[in-house]
Amino acid sequence: MHENLAKRSWNHSIRLTTGAIALLCSPNAILAQAGELIAKGGITLVHQQELGSGADDTSASGDLSLTLPTASGSWFLYIEGATGTDADSIFNRYPEINGDANSVLDRDGGGHIQVSEFLYRMNVGKRSQLMFGQIDTSAQIDRSRISNDENTQFLGASFVNNPTIAFPDYTLGMLFRRFAKDSSPELSFILSASDGIADNPSRSYSELIDVTGAGKGVFAAVGARWFLGETEIGAGMWARTDNHQVLNDASRESKNRGVFAVYGISRGPQKLNLRVGIANASVARAARFAGLSYEYQRGAGTLGLGVARIFESHRARNASSGNTDHVEAWYRAPLATDYLHLTADIQYVRNPGFDNSGTIADAYALVAG
Repeated sequence: MHENLAKRSWNHSIRLTTGAIALLCSPNAILAQAGELIAKGGITLVHQQELGSGADDTSASGDLSLTLPTASGSWFLYIEGATGTDADSIFNRYPEINGDANSVLDRDGGGHIQVSEFLYRMNVGKRSQLMFGQIDTSAQIDRSRISNDENTQFLGASFVNNPTIAFPDYTLGMLFRRFAKDSSPELSFILSASDGIADNPSRSYSELIDVTGAGKGVFAAVGARWFLGETEIGAGMWARTDNHQVLNDASRESKNRGVFAVYGISRGPQKLNLRVGIANASVARAARFAGLSYEYQRGAGTLGLGVARIFESHRARNASSGNTDHVEAWYRAPLATDYLHLTADIQYVRNPGFDNSGTIADAYALVAG
């Protein structure tokens, strides 16, 4: 979730920023397992400093998930909290550099703790599952083994999910999934409200439940995923029924929709992932996307490399805007125990601040830590 950014002059100097994904407790660490109940949690600290201005920012987030198996499935509860950021912080000025910042905010933009997911997973036969409740749609479609989790993988937002897919925030919905078998693919279908918690002005649960309010609609997505030995191939399409303003004509509205594909291969300690996506260029500033990520794990440490480009819609382009390029490299190492990690990270972003929710901040940012 990125804040809107003010436009900047195209002839902006290169900015040097130091930063690091600081101490990390893995969000998948099992904290307790009493009987059937399984609890997992983690804490992530991020500090970054902009050398040009001396500005520095620190963010913190925490995650706690509870799973309670039943005879026909399981209950799942996910609680998360995060600190807030100032409007002029470097996390907002360069939102790509920290996918964990601003993950949970109250209506005034301050830190907050919330129930992000509360759902039931019901087994349907031996090969299918139905999930319904308050869900995270981005965790179910466009999945990748090495670039899906800003807490333990790439911190850069361009590598967490495909930016052309207009996912709602945590919202009410349902997912039906038929698991893969032999050569048949895994099939997933999602139907949810178009507006989640952070998409509503009050960020309240009462507004979340109001799925028929003015300007609201439905988000739907279907995807297929083939598991071919060491290779995974996924593809799908999505659509939203709520209206969006046409980028170069404020008097007109249209629907947003798109297609996407994911390719992944794993060979020993090496993993490679390719993401591409296309959205409706009439209403989506992020009209096309291509991103390539690589992970190498050997011994105690893990190395990640990624490069991505977000192509701006031709309807939104002007003299002070353009495509966004994003490059990231990181190395994560455990500190004495597998429950605590330190990650060094370096990123380069051209035209930062470009996403579906905001405008383009025309600048160059080099982020190192």
